Amino acid sequence: MPNLGPTVLEQGRRRAGNRGVRWQRRERGSAAPRRALGAGALAVLCLVVLLPGCWGKSSTRLALEGCTVDGVSARCGTLMVPEDRSGGDDRQLPVRVVVFPAAGSARQPDPVVWFAGGPGDSAVDTISRVRPLLAPNTSRDLVFIEQRGTGASAMTCPAFPDGSDPAALGSAVQSCVDSLDGDPRFYTTSMFADDVDEVLAELHYPQANLVGISYGTTAEQVFLARHPNRVRTMTLLIGTLLDFPVLERFPESAQRPLDNVFAECETNAACQ
Repeated sequence: MPNLGPTVLEQGRRRAGNRGVRWQRRERGSAAPRRALGAGALAVLCLVVLLPGCWGKSSTRLALEGCTVDGVSARCGTLMVPEDRSGGDDRQLPVRVVVFPAAGSARQPDPVVWFAGGPGDSAVDTISRVRPLLAPNTSRDLVFIEQRGTGASAMTCPAFPDGSDPAALGSAVQSCVDSLDGDPRFYTTSMFADDVDEVLAELHYPQANLVGISYGTTAEQVFLARHPNRVRTMTLLIGTLLDFPVLERFPESAQRPLDNVFAECETNAACQ
């Protein structure tokens, strides 16, 4: 947490005072409260002076409740977000959120946010595999935000036929798209990044430390591009930069180690 000097605190008091906060003087030994704060004034103080304990608190749109996840106490909730963030329709999607509060006393305001791989993995449904990698979280909250199109908002297709009949495969794909309960145009990495930013804003986290694996590293980079002020640090596990054509390189990347094995075998009599 940054060092908040008297000037900043005094500004916070003046601003809060302008919104109806009554600062009371307490005499020595008196049990009277030092100040009487309404809910609105407390929110003002959270924003102005970042009082400890404000980070990660529920908002009116994202109410977190106590829960147990993977045998550990946590706080869980669901934020409803628009499917079409451009305002084209009123359809809403559920975005599940799980927060493991920091266990230590020196809690920092910037949590660790996990970006799941895939694409298609639910950050919430994979907590049991991931949380041990990020524990112990003594100084920072751990936040898991489910990507739209996974988990509670998953859209799935039946198994497709093999590619031996391109016409049949194309028909099966089109049939699946037509039957989906949602518009695939809005289940993008960019819109997921905006969902994450909205969740962090609702929980009053000014910045976050992003950690992702595989496709999650792509989602991290898109989030950085769209919401740079929300990012404190990024950790990319088994990923590539956005301008690297990873899918186009699959054939070459698979052929190279195979060629190396064959070349080594040619120099080894036991391999002949």
